[in-house]
Amino acid sequence: MRYLAGELAPSGVRINAVAPAIVETDGVRTLFGAEAAGLMRAAASHNPSGRGVTDADYTNLVRWLAPPEEEFIQGQVIFVNGGANLRA
Repeated sequence: MRYLAGELAPSGVRINAVAPAIVETDGVRTLFGAEAAGLMRAAASHNPSGRGVTDADYTNLVRWLAPPEEEFIQGQVIFVNGGANLRA
């Protein structure tokens, strides 16, 4: 992200990344089958915020980053996972 942002920012292109955590979707249910529900419960139980991640958690961030007023946020990787990445 940093290198792309440095290269493309002069052209007015903003580059940021939303770092994923597992969200219960049709794709996750297809991939993990009967294990999906348990995987989601385990992810939520290990999350410092006490719940699993929802699709709204991601879409809210993208909506926040999208307007021109946020143009100075460049080259960032933003974790939307309730702090799950903070635990070793």
